[in-house]
Amino acid sequence: SNVIASDIIANLIATNNALNGIIEENFSPSSGHKSTPLDVSRRLNMLALAMPGVRSLLIVDAEGIATAASRTILIGQSFNHRRYFLTGRDHPDKSLLYASPPFRSQQNDSVMTVSKMVPKPDGSFGGLVVALLDPEYFTAMFKSVMYAPDVWGMVVHGDGEQLINYPPQNNKDDKNLDLPGSFFRSHRESKQLNSIWKGKVDTTGEQRLMALSTVEQASLHMDKVIVVGLSRKLSAIAEPTSKQLINYCFIYALLMLLCGAWLYRAQIKRADIESLNAIKESEARFRTLI
Repeated sequence: SNVIASDIIANLIATNNALNGIIEENFSPSSGHKSTPLDVSRRLNMLALAMPGVRSLLIVDAEGIATAASRTILIGQSFNHRRYFLTGRDHPDKSLLYASPPFRSQQNDSVMTVSKMVPKPDGSFGGLVVALLDPEYFTAMFKSVMYAPDVWGMVVHGDGEQLINYPPQNNKDDKNLDLPGSFFRSHRESKQLNSIWKGKVDTTGEQRLMALSTVEQASLHMDKVIVVGLSRKLSAIAEPTSKQLINYCFIYALLMLLCGAWLYRAQIKRADIESLNAIKESEARFRTLI
């Protein structure tokens, strides 16, 4: 899970740099000529296409209205009801990378956003630059570690809301894992970046070994962390050992059987030799008497 966390950090750094670049190009006093919304949208579209896992990029003003977007159909729509907008508006900080809790998209899949505040000249809240992250933004990294059928990966928002399961688990998405005694709660309370836990998983009822890693990078200044997990069934982990033990027992039993057979044969041969020697001694005594 630590390797996956490192890959996600690298992607988030690239996305954060892209958002900062959009702000610098379009809202900095030194940016010079102001482009039209359609020109900005075309550049956002090219940028989104170059960033795997980024479904769309958009700029919203202080009222939550999209003024430019990589998908032009979004221009003019209001996003002032979205939690990511409300968080940025109510807690403005141009240094933060806002990581929203997961939510259902118009395609009915679980997505999240990362966004940066657009400051007005006086430093107050002027809107957001938002990147909508596809599930593929995260699942692509799990594909390389699915080395066994029972391996299960997940991505969880820092507030406990589950973003994805990989491979998908029926009726296990959109769960809040920040529950007493859960692996997620235990990991967060440990204040460690990486931890390993063993026991029953609440969402599946399975006994699993789970490694959890916190996606956190000082340079990103994220308002909420992301936690990734990778787990295996304890029974599946023990299965090769059990099979190996059975094989060892079989080999040991076979060796004992062979040794027993050899010992039995040796005892028979020894008895035959002793009988033959007894006969020879008897014949020798008989000849001496004669």
